Amino acid sequence: MSVQRKIIELAQEIQDTEEFKKFQSAKEQLEQREAAKHMLSDFSRFQRELMEKEERGEEITPEEEAQMAERFQILMMNPYVRNFVQAQYQVMELLIQVQEGLVNHLGLVEKPSEEAPEEKETKQDSKVIPLKKPKLWTPND
Repeated sequence: MSVQRKIIELAQEIQDTEEFKKFQSAKEQLEQREAAKHMLSDFSRFQRELMEKEERGEEITPEEEAQMAERFQILMMNPYVRNFVQAQYQVMELLIQVQEGLVNHLGLVEKPSEEAPEEKETKQDSKVIPLKKPKLWTPND
């Protein structure tokens, strides 16, 4: 079976997940709300402008960073946008899992060396749960 066929099968499997179904539903809800679409479009445009500025080697000012954070907070007040963003994030997490699984199974990255036994014991005894660094969401990723 060809790789392309497997890609299609994988896409169909992903479409059957709860994450993807929630994303589709949130997207449909968002598409029906002009104000929500407009808010998301404005935010995306501002975010894109800052990314382009950074790509040109220009520094993003603290004022621009604050403006971005403020716009994001306002954007998240809209329940339709918030549901869409959260659902999109969950689908992206699923796709990252797929990519990591492929990379690991293909042996494209070195596996970390085995830790010393005393390090393992310390980690197992610890009750601290490591948190993932939040990723900045970008529309249309």
